[in-house]
Amino acid sequence: MTTGMIWYTDIKHNELQQLLLQAMDDYQRWYGVAPRQCQVSPGEISNIQRFSRKFHIKLDVNIQLLPGQIWLGG
Repeated sequence: MTTGMIWYTDIKHNELQQLLLQAMDDYQRWYGVAPRQCQVSPGEISNIQRFSRKFHIKLDVNIQLLPGQIWLGG
């Protein structure tokens, strides 16, 4: 089983990158390792695709996630 957490916010799409940064920092602090995977709802993948490459995190779509939700895992 993969360890992971879901973050939710009602922020606008252009602020999704800021949420991802905060979520990655929280994950690192709580688990002691950087997350390696990120999943977002289908409508938001284009908003953070370039960002995820910059931080070397694998990005996938998860149709079960709602807009504003980010799943991070190891």
